[in-house]
Amino acid sequence: MSDSDSKIQSPADGTRTVECPVERLSEEGSCQGVDRLAVESPLEIRVGGRPMAVTMRTPGDDHELALGFLYGEGIVRSADEFADPLFSNQGPNRLEVHLKEEALDRWARLKVERDFRITSACGVCGKPSLEDVFVELPEVEPIHWDHSLRGELVRRMTTRQSLYELTGGVHGAALFSRDGTFLEVFEDVGRHNAVDKLIGARLLGGATDLRDQIVTVSGRAGFEIVQKVIVARCPVLIAAGAASDLSAELARCAGLELHSFVRGRRGNRHLDRHV
Repeated sequence: MSDSDSKIQSPADGTRTVECPVERLSEEGSCQGVDRLAVESPLEIRVGGRPMAVTMRTPGDDHELALGFLYGEGIVRSADEFADPLFSNQGPNRLEVHLKEEALDRWARLKVERDFRITSACGVCGKPSLEDVFVELPEVEPIHWDHSLRGELVRRMTTRQSLYELTGGVHGAALFSRDGTFLEVFEDVGRHNAVDKLIGARLLGGATDLRDQIVTVSGRAGFEIVQKVIVARCPVLIAAGAASDLSAELARCAGLELHSFVRGRRGNRHLDRHV
C-alpha cells in the first residue's frame, strides 16, 4: 500500500472510508494488516453569509445534514422557508444554506450567533448556556402501531448500515412507516448527525415533518436525539441503546413514545410517571 493510500483524503471528493495500516493482535500473536476507517472531518454550515455552525461529520449527505440541523435548532420550520437556490458551496467543507427572510429573522431573534461548535459525540456540546440547549417543542400526536415490531425494526436498520459493516465505527438512524415499511437510513460518526441527515432528507423530499412515522437509532437515546425527533413531530423513537433521565422526561412532556435497549423481543418502553 502506498503512502497516499493511508492518508485521509479530502472530504470534498466524497470519501467516506479510508484504509489504514494496523497491527492486529490476537492470542496467537500479531500481524500486519489494514483496517477500514470511517472518515471524520469538519463541515462549516453558513447562513446569511456568516458561519453558523461547525460539525464533525462523515462526508456525504451534507445537504441533508445542514437542513436537518437548521430544522432541529428551530431556525427553519418548513421547507417553504428555504430560498432558491437552496445551497452554494463556499469551498471545501463549507456549505451555505440560503433562507428566506422569515427564517433569517428568526435566526436573529434566537441569537444564533452563539457558539455552535459541535463535536461528533454530542449535539449540544459547545453551547454556552442552559438556555441555548432547549428549543421550542411541539406536542407530538400519538399513533397506533404493532409494538412487537420494535426489535425487527432495529434489525432491519442494522442490515442496511453498509458503512457500519465496513468500519464498525458509525451510528445509524432509520425511518419506517407505522406498519414497519422501511423508508431510508443514514449513517455518520455522530449519532445526532445521522438523525439530522434523516430529517433533512425528508425536508428535501418535500415533507413537512415525520408525523405518522417511526425513527430508530443504533445508539443511545440521548437528550439531543430525543429533542430533534420531537421537533420533527415524530411520534415514536426506538433506540438500541439506553435513554437518559432527561431524554425520558422530555419524551413524556412532549408525548413522544420512547423505547430503549431494544434487542429482539427485549426492550424498555418509557411510561408516564403517573402510570
